[in-house]
Amino acid sequence: MLNLLDSACEGVLAAQNADELRAEIVRFTGNYGFKNVCALVAIERAGEPTKNVYIENAPATLREAMTPELVLRDPVTMGSMTTSGPIFWNQKIYQSPKCKDIFDILAGHGLRSGVLFPSHLVGGRHFVFAVDTESERAIPQKHFEQVVADLQLFAVHAFDTVARLYFQGFPYEENPGVDLKEAQALQWLFDLNTIDEIANKLNISVAETESRLSSATQKLACVNAHHAALAAVRIGII
Repeated sequence: MLNLLDSACEGVLAAQNADELRAEIVRFTGNYGFKNVCALVAIERAGEPTKNVYIENAPATLREAMTPELVLRDPVTMGSMTTSGPIFWNQKIYQSPKCKDIFDILAGHGLRSGVLFPSHLVGGRHFVFAVDTESERAIPQKHFEQVVADLQLFAVHAFDTVARLYFQGFPYEENPGVDLKEAQALQWLFDLNTIDEIANKLNISVAETESRLSSATQKLACVNAHHAALAAVRIGII
């Protein structure tokens, strides 16, 4: 899957307009067996209306069915507003009588499970990347860790492109204090090495590798280490 992932990340970064971006996102998630995908970016600024951008392929009938009242009762949507990290959903999440009707609507459109990757950053920046499928289980257990990692990495690249197309890019700090050791780890990560491979190349422990990447991610105010690596490229650190 690595060549597919690498090509998909390059493709979504190269998108020059909303149609190209949507095509790249739908193509990538479709290759992984997901029927629906939605990438949402919301920017909050004091004294200004929140700016929202949706890139999705959901049918209009589903968008119309999910009224504001239902959205406020949706445990998955509400959870994504305060949680960072993967949120997995299926019928079990909607067993309560208060939200069972929401699952019935989703299932009526062929959606029975999914996963969301919400992130909430400093400066009122919010990003949610969500995929849904017809299967009872969103990701087969056999490929669970790899698929989740691939989706997270691709989401970071989609996030960056949405920012470029709609918000003139996000203002990464030019000198965030990332040191040489952290920059080296980010460089190897950007080259699609695993944590174990980076540790081996730098001749340090896995724990130290994770510490360097975590520190750089915090300094760059990014979603995760992959986002930090991309930000580092944007501002010329690597």
